[in-house]
Amino acid sequence: MYDTVVEYNNISTGITLNKTTDELVVGDTDTLIAAVTPDDIASKGVTWSSSDSSVASVDKTTGKVTAVSAGTVTITATTIDGKTQACTINVKAQIDTTAVLTLKMVDGSLEKYYLSKSGVDDFVTWYKNRSNGTGNAYYVFTAKPTPPYTYETHTVAFDKIVSYEIQE
Repeated sequence: MYDTVVEYNNISTGITLNKTTDELVVGDTDTLIAAVTPDDIASKGVTWSSSDSSVASVDKTTGKVTAVSAGTVTITATTIDGKTQACTINVKAQIDTTAVLTLKMVDGSLEKYYLSKSGVDDFVTWYKNRSNGTGNAYYVFTAKPTPPYTYETHTVAFDKIVSYEIQE
């Protein structure tokens, strides 16, 4: 009977991130993903850090970034043996709301979205195009819901909308 000895490499040769730049709005989150090479390294774990947590914080084990305030920040992933890779994140202030878009839905409910003028324009263009048979079957809002909630993403299917109203 033979004993098998398996040796694991403990030195990384590199680290890459799924993004080197990103743009978020205050309140948004995104998760960065690190890939450590080589494949047979014993530990592929990384530690995450932020150059300024008042602009964007990062979970030190998962890479989940949360935008805190407007500005630019560098999020860095560091391997156990000290190799680093960084992502520059530009955090923008929350969009000022200038209009309320109210959707009357097929089920009788009303959905309200607080949008910028360009957000309303984008929706109206999508709705008109979809009415003419072109474009996606759904629209994705990144909108500010009724306070105290923060920005969120919401998807609405065209065939679930009866009508819409815009109040400025």
